[in-house]
Amino acid sequence: PVQAPGETFSFTGKVTCTDASLVKYGWSVDEGEKVWTDAAYYEVALTAAGVHTLTLDVFYGDEDKGLAGTVPFLVTSPDVYVIDPALNPGHVPVYPYSTPEGAAIDLQEAVQCARSGTTVHVGPGVHGVSRPLELVGAVRLVSDEGRDKTVIHQTATGGLENRCVHLNDPGALLDGFALTGASGDPYGIAACIDAGGGRILNCIATNNVTGAK
Repeated sequence: PVQAPGETFSFTGKVTCTDASLVKYGWSVDEGEKVWTDAAYYEVALTAAGVHTLTLDVFYGDEDKGLAGTVPFLVTSPDVYVIDPALNPGHVPVYPYSTPEGAAIDLQEAVQCARSGTTVHVGPGVHGVSRPLELVGAVRLVSDEGRDKTVIHQTATGGLENRCVHLNDPGALLDGFALTGASGDPYGIAACIDAGGGRILNCIATNNVTGAK
């Protein structure tokens, strides 16, 4: 099963035996504390994205029958949406910005709340940032309408580390932006791919300043 963070996963165990009233079900998730119950039904809600494992152990009467089975399940990372407040006056963002209707109005905040594996969908406009956007996990930062309509503008001035975006994960992606206003050393002024990796596609760098190293 696959669901979003906070949604409830439901599991049903089936044990073949002579007297079902003698069965005790021991449920645990990710080798955590075991929950013993008479019910062959278990619910759990998790907020951590990734693959988790449900384990079922069985007692029958006074005898420990041990491991009955394991089931992997996936908690997905919901996408994040962000729009330019200047183009959307009166918009009210709704955390965690997982729908276009509740989109964030601050690109920095949207990226910070994105889990690894999330796509951050960025609407057209000029999105100001005061420090580099850190794509340190497998976060995909993607514009909805491309670099001709979507700008990331670094508002900080001077210094060698005022890039627009910093990528440091093989799954990190920057796709479809104009990058402006950044300053830095001669390598990776507008955007920098660090040793961890990442990809930059369909972007243009303009009006950035090279600092002395």
